[in-house]
Amino acid sequence: MAVIIATVFACFASALFVTSFTSIGLFTFGELAFFISCLLLSPYASAFVGGIGLSSASLLLGYPHYALASLTIKSIAGFTISKALKTLKSRTVNFASSLILALLFGLMGVLKFSGEIYFGYTNTFFLGERVLEFGGLWAQSLYLPSWGWIAASTIIIIIIIFTELKKMGCSEWAGAPLLCGCFIIVLGYLLYEALAMPVIFNVKVDAIANISVNAGQSILAATAAMVIGKIIHLLRHKLDSRTIIK
Repeated sequence: MAVIIATVFACFASALFVTSFTSIGLFTFGELAFFISCLLLSPYASAFVGGIGLSSASLLLGYPHYALASLTIKSIAGFTISKALKTLKSRTVNFASSLILALLFGLMGVLKFSGEIYFGYTNTFFLGERVLEFGGLWAQSLYLPSWGWIAASTIIIIIIIFTELKKMGCSEWAGAPLLCGCFIIVLGYLLYEALAMPVIFNVKVDAIANISVNAGQSILAATAAMVIGKIIHLLRHKLDSRTIIK
């Protein structure tokens, strides 16, 4: 049941977005739901959520030429993240990787989501790139200064260092598995857009330019999921401790 709920949530959460038209930054909450699922579910369940949930989102939002990419790339990424989380037990590697991810979070925020951005949702499905033409979006303009991203990145770094020094919780930070997932997603979409999509669907895009778009979305989602996942593990550990005491 948890897998089905996570899959449906990842699909429909993809309609919620944050975007910047000046820097071509795009973030969907379906991506965040996917990364959180990878930290909580088994490898095969994570692959299912990523592949089925996000390929369904591609169809729902009107991008059928990306459904195959989501099905394969997100399945592989989901399985890899969840598997690495269970097998990679080097606290030093995870600690260093988590700091790198937090630094990249601030960098991508400054480069892709600073200044005037738009938060909103898609209220008319199956339109794809014609969604603006038919008024299928609701969006609200927001202003996010660069220093806000720097401050957020700094706070996350401080939290990572503090919790590691205090050995808070029974689990490591998940930076290494999440960075692996981001790499798979960025590389996978680069190869798909450059080699497969023009041949299979006769659709051509600037695959090189989209590297920064995919990297920005993946890194922001992975970092947010890392923090949320850590909070969930800390709460679980606290509840388990109370249960044992009782």
